[in-house]
Amino acid sequence: MSSQQKLSLRTYQPGSDLRHPALFLRTLREDVANCWELAWQLFVRDLKAQYRQSLLGYFWAFAPPLFNASIFIFLKNSGAIGIDDTGVPYPLFVMSGTLIWQSIVEALMNPGAGMRKAAGMLSKLNFPRESIILSSIWLLLFNVGIRMLILAALLIYYKVEISALTLWFPLSFISLLVLSIAIGTLLSIIGSLYNDVVRALPIVTQFLMFLSPVVYPPREGGFIGFLSSWNPLSPLLTSARQGILGQPQTFLFEISIIIPASFALFIFSWLAFKVVMPRLIERMPS
Repeated sequence: MSSQQKLSLRTYQPGSDLRHPALFLRTLREDVANCWELAWQLFVRDLKAQYRQSLLGYFWAFAPPLFNASIFIFLKNSGAIGIDDTGVPYPLFVMSGTLIWQSIVEALMNPGAGMRKAAGMLSKLNFPRESIILSSIWLLLFNVGIRMLILAALLIYYKVEISALTLWFPLSFISLLVLSIAIGTLLSIIGSLYNDVVRALPIVTQFLMFLSPVVYPPREGGFIGFLSSWNPLSPLLTSARQGILGQPQTFLFEISIIIPASFALFIFSWLAFKVVMPRLIERMPS
């Protein structure tokens, strides 16, 4: 290092960083600019670890949704459950739903998983903490890319035509991921202190799947319909699937509210993560 190069010194003081908004925004901008290289290294590390010692490798990126879809296809064909008309072949309907849902689950769980993997680094090294969340987003997008290949193959097999309605898919699906990442980031803050979040999240997501129109069409009546109406994931999931299948949109009013709210919550979760992290590290179990 030349004598002209200087190391930046950052001093943490008691109290909220929001007391000095200009300094907080400058620090946030600097950390976001400096987190990309480390985020990429963490992404590569996690990607290799995810498929290390695995004979089937990337198959596990889409095995869970295909397995779940196969169960419901079997149950429907055997007459064990009754599913209302979906407007498309049921295998295509349920597989597209479970592929989208698995991406939601990963978006909810990846930020917390990244925090747990980086726990040792957090207490010993000073680095942009945003790199943890960014690396988890890249890992999510990698697995989403694999699932989109499977979904594209299904669309080709069932001869689904691309139309102007298809444009709703990227808008709704990206908003769905943004909303899930925001919730996952907020949960990662709590989960860093309490393992209850880690243990409860798989159970909650499994229950939430049955409150979302993943394996059945949206329902307006009944107890399930009532609970589903309060689930912000349901309109976006339905909109994304209707877009990819070329069906008319049925939740335009709901998604017009949820989409901007999703991006607002994402910004809030990022700022909350930035504000809380210095104090959170002090309380994290060693």
